[in-house]
Amino acid sequence: AKSLIEYYESRPELTQYTVQKELERIRYTVYTHNDDAGTTTKKLTDTTDILDYYHRQKEKDDNTELMFLWRCSNQSLLADVITALTYSTEGLIRPNMGAGTFVRDLSMEVNFSNNEEPFVHAEFCLTISIPADDTTNNGRLSLTDIYLEVYFCPKRDTFRAQIKRISCPYPALNKNDIHRAAKILVLTMSSSQRSLSSSSVTD
Repeated sequence: AKSLIEYYESRPELTQYTVQKELERIRYTVYTHNDDAGTTTKKLTDTTDILDYYHRQKEKDDNTELMFLWRCSNQSLLADVITALTYSTEGLIRPNMGAGTFVRDLSMEVNFSNNEEPFVHAEFCLTISIPADDTTNNGRLSLTDIYLEVYFCPKRDTFRAQIKRISCPYPALNKNDIHRAAKILVLTMSSSQRSLSSSSVTD
């Protein structure tokens, strides 16, 4: 978690990315903090209410740990998890074989209700697809969905991620689907080999 905290400490611009870009395209639920004036926690889901709460926080103190949480509450929080699944040697998805991923159904809970443990919790679906030799679905065949969740509490130096479930809601591949995917895979691998050969000759 420390490396993640260092990452966000060096990128203050991500706060504005959250409030100016992400609020418009991600489902956010914000739980407000309790303060010394006796204000109780409120649940906010409307974008206008969330923005109003953010600006009120910012006016009080732009450098508090509470404000830091806004910097983390965007899609950048998913990057390490997706990388671990797609680019590590033990990952579930192998891009070199033409497999690809797409993030959908992303929701964010930004929780300030506990002043000692403010956290952000994200849930999302990662759809795995392979190439298809046609123009439908952008030339991809969806195979399965991986549902994941991520928890990050900077104040406690805590980061957790886990796979909640794996689902296969898509129709079974028929012979034509398999044939098209195999054709694209062969072309992809041949292209990669030619690129490697060309690079070796150049070197």
